[in-house]
Amino acid sequence: MTGLGSAFQHPGLLRRVATCLCRIGLKRAGVVFFENSDNRDVYCRLGIVRQDVCHVLHGAGVNLAQFPLTPYPTDGTVTRFLFIGRVMREKGVDELFAAMRSLRAAGQSLRAPRRRGYRGGLPRASA
Repeated sequence: MTGLGSAFQHPGLLRRVATCLCRIGLKRAGVVFFENSDNRDVYCRLGIVRQDVCHVLHGAGVNLAQFPLTPYPTDGTVTRFLFIGRVMREKGVDELFAAMRSLRAAGQSLRAPRRRGYRGGLPRASA
């Protein structure tokens, strides 16, 4: 499982339907892989899967030994941002924009690619 999705964020009809469908779909699974233990715990708590068939994969993220934290350049070099994901609040795009505003206010030279025709104003995902 790569994520729970917005269906599991709030109690309600959508969550109950999604839970039921996941139970049916995973009923005979011999093993279910999760990217993190939080999602595994939700599936187990909701009775979607049994703990004994769950396996958490480790290492889905940035290898900090290969890509260590480095300071932003101070020589006027333009820092370019790239966001690969769906443009949704739930995917962290607001945090990206806040970080860019903060860095720009601190004097960093930044550039973010813009998609032609994008006018801003992110819709909220419905649950």
